[in-house]
Amino acid sequence: MLQRLLGDHIQLNIEAHAPHGMILADPVQIEQILMNLAANARDAMPAGGRLLIRTSEVRSGGTPTRRPSVRLEVRDIGCGMDRETQEKIFEPFFTTNRPAKARAWAYRRYAP
Repeated sequence: MLQRLLGDHIQLNIEAHAPHGMILADPVQIEQILMNLAANARDAMPAGGRLLIRTSEVRSGGTPTRRPSVRLEVRDIGCGMDRETQEKIFEPFFTTNRPAKARAWAYRRYAP
């Protein structure tokens, strides 16, 4: 599903390296996060590029019997964000899309 969202001009690489790690999370929310990040990466790479999704185990200084944590990493080779944009990314309804593009997306998503 992610590759269809990205299109043929973006290469998707998935590296799963957490065979013993487990997460306690809502799978639907994780899927939605990955879809949103992939859509943002696609918009940041209009001429094509590469998106990497990687999991890895992270061991803390706890007891040896404790299960490792899992790190989820999402990287792309897009144009990036300046510091001003980075400071706003967690604000509700913040978007880097131009107004016309944001309206077109909302119309496609919510139109009957």
